[in-house]
Amino acid sequence: MSSSSASYNSSSLRVLPRESSLAQEPTGNTFSVLTYNILAFPYVRVPGQEEWNGFQHCLESDLDWEGSRAPALAAEIIRKCADVVCLQECHFESRNGEWCLPVWTQALLEAGYEGIMQGLKQKDIEKNALRNLRIVGKKVPTGVATFYRRAKFNLVAQESGQGMGIMLVLRAIQRQAKVAICNMHLVGNPEKTDEQVCQLNSTIKALSKHFDAAWMICGDFNNGLAKGSQLHQFLANEAQLQILSDVELDKTYCGRPGEAFLCDHIVFSNTRLRPLAKTDASLAPEEIALGLPCMRLPLPCPSDHIAIGGVFEFLPFEEK
Repeated sequence: MSSSSASYNSSSLRVLPRESSLAQEPTGNTFSVLTYNILAFPYVRVPGQEEWNGFQHCLESDLDWEGSRAPALAAEIIRKCADVVCLQECHFESRNGEWCLPVWTQALLEAGYEGIMQGLKQKDIEKNALRNLRIVGKKVPTGVATFYRRAKFNLVAQESGQGMGIMLVLRAIQRQAKVAICNMHLVGNPEKTDEQVCQLNSTIKALSKHFDAAWMICGDFNNGLAKGSQLHQFLANEAQLQILSDVELDKTYCGRPGEAFLCDHIVFSNTRLRPLAKTDASLAPEEIALGLPCMRLPLPCPSDHIAIGGVFEFLPFEEK
């Protein structure tokens, strides 16, 4: 990879309204990606965890999973029409003795997506379920899941791990260009930057096996990646990846009224990809005032995070 100085001009990016579709002209040279922490229902209204998981600012109608949030999530994701969708805090359901993608994602499959959950062994998913039973009182495993549009990509390879989430290597059907996309949820304590760097380092090692593919990492970093911070320096200087977010202005999380932070990111290899557009990653004043999730707003938000997306163009690959 080349020097991190080969950066893109962020001022030239189109900024799309949050509710906009990411659909592009039918060409193999561009693709779109969406990343979204959807707030798994086991982490809502947890007894004894009022500070972080109590959501005291929300009405029951804001938090109703089956009747409100799950249908709204499916509708929002389908409406945004991204070619790749990376979900964090996706819960898994047990069917026929195996842990599977949840029923609500069937709507995505019917809309033309293929879905792949974090490929851990069943015993590891069971451990996750028991951990959640111990911590939040619900035996429901959670993790990451990635969906890609079957008409756009073929799956070439996949890899999963406890720290790295899930990586899919996808080949564009029309252009035959490849992109390796990692979907991650970094450790939740933003002060544990050493652990976050360790997780990202494992991911970079996995990506490095695919030298002929563009690289991308999407997900909830639980970190704003402020300029000069340990994580920002690691990504920009050691990994030589570009951050799509405006780390000074963007805000993607508001789990409590009046407190908004940047947690969610898309980073990419700018020697292989050129960003063309990004979704607006700012929260409205009323969203910050009320806190999220909130289904009462003109633009209902079914999670405590907002979805962020980007449109990218494949750059020519010259094998050395």
